[in-house]
Amino acid sequence: MRKFFLWIAWGALLVIYVATIFSHCAEGEFHYLAFACMSFACCALLFFAEGFEISFAMMYPQRHQLNSEVCRLLQTLDAEHVLAQRQVVVVATITILSLTTVFDWIQIPGVGRVSSPMVMAWFSGLFVTLTVLWFCQVLPKRLAARNSEQFWRLSRWLLKPIVIAGKCADIPAPADNLVALWESFFPSSRHTSMQQQTATIRVARLWSPCDCPVCSAADEQSDEAITDLLGA
Repeated sequence: MRKFFLWIAWGALLVIYVATIFSHCAEGEFHYLAFACMSFACCALLFFAEGFEISFAMMYPQRHQLNSEVCRLLQTLDAEHVLAQRQVVVVATITILSLTTVFDWIQIPGVGRVSSPMVMAWFSGLFVTLTVLWFCQVLPKRLAARNSEQFWRLSRWLLKPIVIAGKCADIPAPADNLVALWESFFPSSRHTSMQQQTATIRVARLWSPCDCPVCSAADEQSDEAITDLLGA
């Protein structure tokens, strides 16, 4: 019942959106139609960008076990850099979606034109939120989680634009200072993990068998004593 109500709510918002676009076009304001096409393109781009994140994150740790083509591609990439640059696509598309759904008035079937700033703000917020959430975030991420390799083949075309944009305009670069600030407050997470791994390796070496002459002679004498005992 709850799912049905959510679909009805989004369908009503979609009807209002379409009616508003056609009403503006009827008055010669065709730029709203261009905005609608731009919004649709942004939704498609965001769909692939969100699925790209999941498929990349799931396949990157397994890059050494994948086929040669995918392995060679992923081994040349810095996962932290790629995922950071991908966020630029997400922010840009959501910003464009929010701006292109702002109208001077909206057309509500059965009610007429509504130009209240409060109503238009709620309409734009709800319509963009539900559309982006269901169709551009949850859907692609679930599809990518179910079959990461398949979604990677569909979305890897985004990799080159992301890498090129990162080289030309490294927009997330100021986050390096924030990362350094975070690590200054929480310095022990990665360091402690490495220390634990090193300690584990050292303990394993401490208890590993020794092949020096003294220990070897002692082991031989012990084996002889056990053989004599069993023979007796």
